[in-house]
Amino acid sequence: MMKRTRRTGMLALVLVASWGTACGPVTPSAARVLRGAIKVTPMTGPFVMTARGTLNQAAELQGSRPGASDQASFTETLGVTTSGAVVYEMELDRIDGSREWVREIHEEDAKTLYLLEDSVIIRLVNHPELGGLERLQRRIPARLLGEVAASPDSALRVIFDSDTARIGWTSPEGTPLTLVVGPDSFLHRVEYSQDLPALGPTSVTWRFDDYRSTEAGTMPHRYSAHIGALPFLEMNVLDVSVDPSRMEGLTATPEGFEGPIEVDGSEGPAARAEMEEIGPGLYRVRNLRNGFHPLIVEFDEFVAVVDAPTGYPLMLEIPPGDVAPGPRPDWLSRIMRDMVVEHLSKPIQHVVLTHFHNDHAGGAPALAGSGVTVYTSPGDSTGVRRMLETSGSEGAVVQAVTQGERITDGTRTLDVIQIGPNPHTHEMLVAYLH
Repeated sequence: MMKRTRRTGMLALVLVASWGTACGPVTPSAARVLRGAIKVTPMTGPFVMTARGTLNQAAELQGSRPGASDQASFTETLGVTTSGAVVYEMELDRIDGSREWVREIHEEDAKTLYLLEDSVIIRLVNHPELGGLERLQRRIPARLLGEVAASPDSALRVIFDSDTARIGWTSPEGTPLTLVVGPDSFLHRVEYSQDLPALGPTSVTWRFDDYRSTEAGTMPHRYSAHIGALPFLEMNVLDVSVDPSRMEGLTATPEGFEGPIEVDGSEGPAARAEMEEIGPGLYRVRNLRNGFHPLIVEFDEFVAVVDAPTGYPLMLEIPPGDVAPGPRPDWLSRIMRDMVVEHLSKPIQHVVLTHFHNDHAGGAPALAGSGVTVYTSPGDSTGVRRMLETSGSEGAVVQAVTQGERITDGTRTLDVIQIGPNPHTHEMLVAYLH
């Protein structure tokens, strides 16, 4: 993993150098740029904004195949209440035909999730993933500019490039951001680098255009985001309102909902995760993350694992939070690897990646050491090889499964079968133990 660490550090160094330490603390010209940008984007207090457009699931490695253009219909609402809480609601019509409909209320000490399709309310407390209060508000240029202007002078750098000003600022989370202000004094871009599961350090760019006056102040009515070279988000604002009834509707508990179910996040995955034996030498890993359970198959002399879990970067925040925040993208798979060592004392020699989505495959570098065979579908094999090379995982063999492969030690057999296209992804592997 050293290669990824070095690359990330070098990128941060390049960003700092581009801001220029010679610029020193906030210069009069930097302060002037900030004042001008804040002046042209005045805002009142509470507001509700609704936008509609498309979200490319493939850009965050959740689409049908790597590099595809899987545009899904997307609607989102973002609001700030009189108490300072942030309300966020999203409706995503996924390419597999399913629908994701979630409402979040972010407060200083808690995050409440309304799973609107399941009529369930979950309240997270003592959880490291509580920074959405700030990260979501940075989607609103006036809010981001206000936060930057309130930073210590030593935290800011500015350079002028042609007719734009590039303000360098490090967020409280430690991510260097570049704010690009145009000759019209509007904030038009926010740029940063994010170390993403399965992709490594990747540039992320947010764009804000078509500023208009609204009841809540001056706001962009067109915004977009790119992850690397791929478009991720393309949105048009439908409405901005300061009507209290709009906010009341968003914060009211819908009829028929159960909960809230309170979840204490003070214990991280390392403390919660457990290997549950569901058959002789067959284990599922519980409580490592939500969404799915990785499998562990024990042979006489070695171990095979099915899927390499990571968290899930919340790319709709600036910078992204994570559903399972940790020190590195593959840390959940590192926890699973350590569990295998502790409980089974056998080497992992086979890693089966069911599909190349970031949350199922992004932890492979933690498991794929020298001599390990990594099984993937043919269409995903190039992406898997690139991921392992980028992360510095050397010596692993990537095996593209065209129809089926067999893992056996003579006493038990695990068949890896390629089942082809399905609504979730273009190719999928399944594992059958017999």
